[in-house]
Amino acid sequence: DQLTEGHFRRQDMEDMLGMDREQSAAVINQMYAFGLVRRDRANVIIEPILYQLLKELRGMKNRP
Repeated sequence: DQLTEGHFRRQDMEDMLGMDREQSAAVINQMYAFGLVRRDRANVIIEPILYQLLKELRGMKNRP
């Protein structure tokens, strides 16, 4: 699974979320602008801050 490897490709986002190319590019560009990901050729590398945010969100979901 690529997410556990710390990267994904735009096409993965399109396939998993049912987005078109324009939508997925816009989401990735916004994530890049916020510093959540970086680019390495065709790969989108997930930055540690994104993992931390997801972990915190998961913790909030499990609170009463």
